[in-house]
Amino acid sequence: MGKSLLLASMRTVFCANLFGQSINSVIVSPQNPTSADEVSLVITGDRWSSDMVITDISVSQNSNTWTVDIEFMAGGIGLPVIVPFDTIVSLGTMAIGYYDCQVSGIVNGDIQDFDGTTWAVLEPVGLEDRKGDEMKFMCTPNPFSTEATINLSLPTAGKVVLKIYDVLGQEVATVIDEHLDGGIHQKKYMGAQLPAGRYYFHLSAGDQTLVQSVLKK
Repeated sequence: MGKSLLLASMRTVFCANLFGQSINSVIVSPQNPTSADEVSLVITGDRWSSDMVITDISVSQNSNTWTVDIEFMAGGIGLPVIVPFDTIVSLGTMAIGYYDCQVSGIVNGDIQDFDGTTWAVLEPVGLEDRKGDEMKFMCTPNPFSTEATINLSLPTAGKVVLKIYDVLGQEVATVIDEHLDGGIHQKKYMGAQLPAGRYYFHLSAGDQTLVQSVLKK
């Protein structure tokens, strides 16, 4: 009985590897896109069979969320070897804002693996500083691992405070606490010491307040 169970388990593992796939990374290109850029997703992964091929890629959008489904099919009994694959999916130009996506790998109608990412689309900025009519800010990349860039657009000069809070509402860091001129500013935040998770970047200037949700990898 024990030998039969072992053989059944080995068959299950073998078949899963033979006809499976995995998605290893989803990267936005360019890294910090503006509304003037063509945005693409660079997707990499592994096929667990020598004859596993991509048969279809479908892309859909619901508001600022994108869904990419990659369908795989095995043509026969291929060799159970890991074969890397990569593909690029173009999403076109986007309006300024925050976006996220989920990329799913589908084999014979079953979702076997998925990965996702989030990103921000910025306003194109020239070499010279320029003032806007309203306060704007964006943290990139999002998610970040060790270093984040804070992009600010201030309509007028004044005291600016940027604090970071965790999901419990506890303050974990103060990034900016100073007087800044109106116009475009860029600040670096070294966040390697933060545990992975979701944080809220809280910006206050005058009577305006903005909050951005940011993921730490």
